[in-house]
Amino acid sequence: MGKFWWWNVARSLEAPFGRNVVGLNVAVLTVALSSKYDSTSDKLYFHQCFQILDKLGSGSFGDVFKVKCKEDGKLYAVKRAKEKFAGIADRQRKLQEVQKHEQLPSHPNCVKFYKAWEERQHLYIQTELCSKSCC
Repeated sequence: MGKFWWWNVARSLEAPFGRNVVGLNVAVLTVALSSKYDSTSDKLYFHQCFQILDKLGSGSFGDVFKVKCKEDGKLYAVKRAKEKFAGIADRQRKLQEVQKHEQLPSHPNCVKFYKAWEERQHLYIQTELCSKSCC
């Protein structure tokens, strides 16, 4: 079971395929899930919709992958949390981080947020892929 978030609104919609989506209106439901996604499959949304090209790094929070989106062919970075949510407070704290990231104004020194989702109690965050390191 996965959940997708768009934090600029406060209402949650139940998608017809059993996914909880937060968004502006029902039209968001079609944007939220890739056409490559099959809700009847046991495979994760992450594996159905992205081709993993490289593991970019690993830290205490999670692993970051360079991926190619199977729907639009573009490259992105996806951070996957190593640990499942440790409870309600932990989940809320991590979702607040996602909300803050989405609300950041566009800036050349900040990666662009695309979306975040939860599958099997793990948080995934999709952002732009940085082309070069600053250090």
